[in-house]
Parts: sequence; C-alpha cells; structure tokens
Amino acid sequence: MKTLSKNVFVIGLVLVLICPFGVHAAQSILIPKITNFIIVVDQSGSMFKNFGQTKKKKATLAKEVLFKVNERIPELGYTGAIQVFAPDKTLVGPEVYNRTNFKTAINQLAEKGEIFGNLTPLGASIRYTAKNIPLFQGKTAIILVSDGIADITDDPLRAAKEIYNNYGNICFHAISIADRDKGRQTLRDICEVNNCAYTEGMDILSDTAALNRFLAEVFYMVISDEELQKLFAPPVLMPEVTIDDLLREDILFDFDQYTLDQEWAAFLDDAADALLKQPDVHIVIEGHTDWGGPEAYNQKLSERRAKAVYDYLLGKGIESTRMETIGYGETMPAVSNLTKIGRMLNRRAVINVVQ
Repeated sequence: MKTLSKNVFVIGLVLVLICPFGVHAAQSILIPKITNFIIVVDQSGSMFKNFGQTKKKKATLAKEVLFKVNERIPELGYTGAIQVFAPDKTLVGPEVYNRTNFKTAINQLAEKGEIFGNLTPLGASIRYTAKNIPLFQGKTAIILVSDGIADITDDPLRAAKEIYNNYGNICFHAISIADRDKGRQTLRDICEVNNCAYTEGMDILSDTAALNRFLAEVFYMVISDEELQKLFAPPVLMPEVTIDDLLREDILFDFDQYTLDQEWAAFLDDAADALLKQPDVHIVIEGHTDWGGPEAYNQKLSERRAKAVYDYLLGKGIESTRMETIGYGETMPAVSNLTKIGRMLNRRAVINVVQ
C-alpha cells in the first residue's frame, strides 16, 4: 500500500458514516483513542441518598447519566464491560460494545438499596476491576461513576496508582455524582494519576456539549478528511522552525515494512540539516507497530523501523554517538488499533530530542 498520504482517505470512508455531533458525515471521521473500556458503577449505601438538596437519589442520577453516555458512544469495535461494586458484580461483558446490550445492563442498576451498613469499598472495587485488564489488548479506559465516598480503609488513590504502575496502558476517568467537595477531590485525584478525564454527572445531564467533550476525551478523536490527509503527508517545513517542531513528527511505514518511503526523504534531509547546525543535540529514535502479527515479530519490526531512520540520518552526516534507537513493538500505540486508519497511524517511527 504505497504512498499512504494519497490512499488512506479512501479507507477513511468506512468511518465517516459515524458522527455523533450532527455534522455531515463526509466532513468528519472518528478514530478510536482506546480499545477497551470498563464502566465501574458505585452501588454502595451513600449512592442511595438524595443528591444535595434534590429529591433524586444519586443512584438514579448515575443511571440517567449512563443512559445518556450509552446513547452517544459510537460502535467502533470497542471491547466493553459494566461492573458495579458494593457488592462486586459484572452486568455485561467484557464483549464487543453493542449499544442495545449495554442499555439493557444499565437498566439493571438499582435505584433503591440499603444505606446503613452498606459501606463504600472504592479502593477494593478498583482492584477488582483490574482482574480484566490482563485479558485486554491495547489501551483501556476505566470510567468510575461514583460519589467519591470511600469509607473502607483501602485507599482508592493508592489502588489506582498501583494498577497503573502494574499495567501502564490504562486511564482512570470519572463521572462524579458527588455532592461533597471531599468526594469530588477523591475522584479528581484518581483521574490525575495519568491525566485523564473528570466530569460532573449533572453537567452531562444538562449540557450536551459537556457530554460530547467527555466522550471525545475518553473514546475517540474527531478529525476532518483534510486533517486526516495531513496526518499521512510528510510535513511542509517552514523557515525558522525549531528543532523540536522539526523532529516531533511521526514517520509512517507501509504494512509489514521497515523501508522508508521516498516521500519522507525531504523531511529527513531537513531534519539532518537541523541536527548538523546544532551539534550538541542528541536524539532517540523510537520504532512502533500496529497489533497485527505475533508480539515478538512486531518487536523486531519496530526495531528495524527505528534503525531505518537511524541509518538515513547517519548517511547524512549525523554522528552515531548522537543517536539511539529503541523499538516498542505494539506496546505504545498512538491511537487504537481497532480501525485500518488507526493501524496505519501506529506503523511509525518517532524522533525525540533528549538534549
């Protein structure tokens, strides 16, 4: 599949039919950010209390929020699940996301329950969720729907940090049903473990723009046909561009290939010129793949892609002592591998300045 920048928009037509914002289909494309998601819903006693001064239970509001969210999640092949805690239970999944199936699961959420003695094991529930993570391939979003009350000793923030440190390719998001600052702060702190999305459930219920922002932060990128073509085209270099601007570009490869397409020559020539003018700058060249093929094969392929860029720059006079290479295989995708476009964007090399 040569000359990606000329051909990829044809494949993009598979995706342009899905757009949750009411924009004409031909004008925007969705590219998944994640491969998997788990919605974790708090069903502890505090959720069966009224929200603030309203007459609605927090559990009822959580259910209404999830109905709205479910209506707007695009069916892009995600693997999804809904779990509840207090007690721990899986309502649906993990399975390929289907809006109807998930609506049925959301409908099972209790709106009334025991308040006293039904404590909130938020930390333990986060650990319970982690049992599914080894089953997943690609990036996983864990979406907490809770009031943030944690009245059992297992610290939820510590639990989130441990899971992130163990698995890495996950993001903790939160839809807050909190009516106390302490609960909100607990959820915010969990989201900040990996700079992930936090939103208020009441905002989702009252503001479609807030709902769309949250979905875009968690689930997908929205780009135009024109922007998509630019993603696959080598950058047009302008005068006085900084070396950081010059080198932070993804160099794309064809499927199962590690030879450089000729269309990247001009870009790499300019990169070499910039490096020659700044002899103190050192770089690390990363190689990456999509998830097609065996993991060990992809690791070698990513190393060869990094080496191809290294060899090109070496041939342009950049000293070997200024360059390092590393291959990440399929472990660090730029976007989800669920779509053809996503897989194309993940077949890449990246030059990072380590000055």
